[in-house]
Amino acid sequence: MEIAQIDELAYILKQNKKNKLPGAIVFLGAGMSVTAGIPKADEIAKVILRKYKDSPSIKRIPNEKRDYHTLMNCITAADRKSLLNKYVINAKINVSHIYLSHLLCEGYIDYIVTVNFDNLTLRALSLFNQFPAVYDISILKEITTTTFDIPGVIFMHGQHHGLWQLNTDTEMKKINDTAPHIFSKIANGRPWVVVGYGASDPVFSHMVKLGRFDNNLFWVGYNDYDPPANVQSELLNKENSGAKFIKGFDADSFFMTLHNEIIVNQPDILAKPFTHIKKLQESIIDIQGEKFDGIKSRLLITRNWVQKSINEYENGKKGDNLINRQKYIERDNLKMELIDCLIRKRFDDVKNLEKKVSKSKNPKGYFEVLSSIYNNWGIELFEKAKAKPDLLDLPTNEEAKSKFRKAIEYNPNDFKAYTNLGNCTAEHAKKETSNVSDDLFTQAFSLYAKASILNKKSVEVLYCWGNDLASQANLKKIPGATKLYNLSYKKFEAAIKLNPNYPSIFYNWGTNLFHNGEKLSGNDARKLFLLASNRFEKAVSNSQYLEFLYNNWGNTFLKLAFIDEGKFELKYLKLSVEKYEKAVEINPNYFLSNSNLGNAYRILAEKSMGATAIRLYTFSIKSLLNSIKNDPEFNLNYERIAKTFVSYGLSGKLSNRNSLLKKAILNYKKYHVMTGKCYNLSCSYALLKQRKQALFYLEKALQQKEIQIEDVKKDTDWKFYKNDKQFLMITSGMNKG
Repeated sequence: MEIAQIDELAYILKQNKKNKLPGAIVFLGAGMSVTAGIPKADEIAKVILRKYKDSPSIKRIPNEKRDYHTLMNCITAADRKSLLNKYVINAKINVSHIYLSHLLCEGYIDYIVTVNFDNLTLRALSLFNQFPAVYDISILKEITTTTFDIPGVIFMHGQHHGLWQLNTDTEMKKINDTAPHIFSKIANGRPWVVVGYGASDPVFSHMVKLGRFDNNLFWVGYNDYDPPANVQSELLNKENSGAKFIKGFDADSFFMTLHNEIIVNQPDILAKPFTHIKKLQESIIDIQGEKFDGIKSRLLITRNWVQKSINEYENGKKGDNLINRQKYIERDNLKMELIDCLIRKRFDDVKNLEKKVSKSKNPKGYFEVLSSIYNNWGIELFEKAKAKPDLLDLPTNEEAKSKFRKAIEYNPNDFKAYTNLGNCTAEHAKKETSNVSDDLFTQAFSLYAKASILNKKSVEVLYCWGNDLASQANLKKIPGATKLYNLSYKKFEAAIKLNPNYPSIFYNWGTNLFHNGEKLSGNDARKLFLLASNRFEKAVSNSQYLEFLYNNWGNTFLKLAFIDEGKFELKYLKLSVEKYEKAVEINPNYFLSNSNLGNAYRILAEKSMGATAIRLYTFSIKSLLNSIKNDPEFNLNYERIAKTFVSYGLSGKLSNRNSLLKKAILNYKKYHVMTGKCYNLSCSYALLKQRKQALFYLEKALQQKEIQIEDVKKDTDWKFYKNDKQFLMITSGMNKG
């Protein structure tokens, strides 16, 4: 999956307009309208279950199949329309539709395609005096050769006031023939932007069948959630699809940020409401005719009112007898400047704004906004500090801490600032050792405790607290680690009670149980690995990181397969393979799950015979080669694929044995170059009976204390060397080179 940043999309839209190329297609799903007051499909399904709980049709549906489309099919078309209209009629225009409409009016967007029934897009566009062409595909029977007008709004599932609203699986088949033609007509030369769409209806398949998106498709996820599994497998993880993923936003914040990247000024309706009204008035012609001359002045009078408001509130000019009112105008203008600084991340302006605040009559009235500015500034610096994997830029991280402290100074009751400062401090702790690390973790936990007091219902605080307790535990040995792990589990448990669907709690809980189990043995470890598996199972429905989840789940089962020394449980090994395969299915390019799958295939092959073993060895090699392709620097791959070649060679025909061992040596050499380790390389030379190289690397491995002499003597790879004088000298410790 290719991750894109919002500035990449903004650049494309700006360049297209500059070069007079086609504008974008914006595809909207239910997530676009949630903040407007229109619930998503799963919430509507709950309403149906409550309102029509006595319906025989609903009673006959098993609980696990009571989804939106099935439940909609159990009520009449009239009831469906009535149910949805209630939400549409009462919906407010949210800011995402305002920013989207402004982008369309400014020529960056050509078409808005929506699977929603609501009229929010059209209502928002009307505020800009924009009335695009509207196409309702649900009632379209025949396609013509005429292109669709620009700008245009295309309703894929119908409109709330229309004859059809496509809700059920059967109804959605109405557009199976027309949808592909519609997409083909508008797609050429245009980038796509998909927002708030769950891809649970047939329209997604028509989108995918367009093939490669030569002008790119940007799939905008919800906050930090991963996109749905079918979107990953059928679109984002497909090579050369032209599709990219943008994360970290909801619909409102996405369009606000995109708008800020493209257009300097905020829409007048938000930033200059009186100027917006003035523009609307300028499009009005009052009643004509001499007998109405006295009435005509009303528009002149109201225009004058609006202009005075523009002068006073937007431009800050003093009017007659406005001395007292001027104070409020100045107050509001300063607050608007602060809000603009916050929205547009103009952090360089903060010092000047703080000076203005200090000179105002009531500085404390601005502290809450200033706190938010510093908090957001800290978040941006913190993300910058973590930009490189496994590396923390400590100076930038310290700068982020200073911003969070400033946020707390302005607003001591903002739990979010305490939480973010705790995150920053804990991240630093992970990079330190011993007492310094412990002190920093203690500081972080104190900050989380303060945040939790300020907001007892914050799941985020408990989630971060639990994660960082486990992070500290991971750095310690038993028994010190046990107490910290147990405290982390209590935080996760408390968070789950507040919100059972909070993303990634069960995933992190399971991962930390796994790490805890790794520090133990026998039944103690078994209990924790089984608990980890249970948490992973619960995490599947709402985790952001499915490919990592299944990979870690596979690791857990692999540990269970060999938990007892000298014993082996085949069922757990097979389950590990199953989970690794699922991880690879979700993301075929994730190097670690491919590597782990290849390793598990080899182990399973070693426990198998005949054609089954050969097939598994082949699968192992294929998976490991795919992992190497996606991350050539992951050194463990070369050791793993070499082991597969060795096992495969020793299990097969003598004619293939030497060629496979030579392939093993090539990979062990790469592993040696990357890590310095060479014992397995020496063993491979020993099996090939290449004495000189075998003994050279054996001696080197012993000098590096890579292996103990006693273990070498037990290793059957050296069975042909038991009477070799140099081997005996090396393994007696007498050979000095």
